[in-house]
Amino acid sequence: NRLGRTEEALALVDKALSIFPEDPELHFHAAQFLTILRQLDKAHEHYTCTLGSDIAGFFTSVDQGILGFKTLHNRAELDALMGRYQDAKRGWEAAMQAVPRFTPSAYALFDAALASNDFQTARSMLDRVHSIEGPSDSWARMLSKYGEQIGGDEMALDLLERAFTRDARAVSAQMEYARRLVNGGQQIAAVPHLHALQERGVGEAAYCLGIIALGSKSYEQALLCMERALALNPGHADTAKNIAMLQELTKDRGGASVL
Repeated sequence: NRLGRTEEALALVDKALSIFPEDPELHFHAAQFLTILRQLDKAHEHYTCTLGSDIAGFFTSVDQGILGFKTLHNRAELDALMGRYQDAKRGWEAAMQAVPRFTPSAYALFDAALASNDFQTARSMLDRVHSIEGPSDSWARMLSKYGEQIGGDEMALDLLERAFTRDARAVSAQMEYARRLVNGGQQIAAVPHLHALQERGVGEAAYCLGIIALGSKSYEQALLCMERALALNPGHADTAKNIAMLQELTKDRGGASVL
């Protein structure tokens, strides 16, 4: 399968299942391979067999996760792909009941709920992720997406602003807020937030300031911002490329800062 020979991998698993039909790991692998091959109904059946396996007395090395939350999560993803939102929702909820801090199911249910206009469930998953991760990058992106879905860009900006105004730890919410302003053509409004963020060590904020300065042909200012961005995020290829370009541009000319 890792070599891209999924059909051969599935044939081997099928052969093994003819000998060991109760082995849950074989059913789990069969489901994964069938999913890759887009045979979703068959994959769903194998995940159900995985959950129903009785390993009492043997198969002692089985990953216990595939007997519960991992398979529940994967099968729910299949339900979602097949347009069965309510079944998917029940599966993800069961996975989280089994392992309350399993956030992949919360992320997946959040997206599926928004797509189905189930805003109550989406909000519940948003709150769940916050309770587990705090004001994380993932949570900030979810909050932004939730706001946009229920009230457009204005609502997304409002929810994000309230988040970072209320909680000083919500750096990611402020970065998402600034990112939305920049992407919406409101660079000037974003600049104070980007300055505050880069002072708090957010490399992306310094990079954005560099891009804004570059667009204004303030090359010296752009270079300073990019150097700050690289110091905060070493190894970022685009930042390094911009620095090399700006060093050439500033050899014989300068630019007044507009930031």
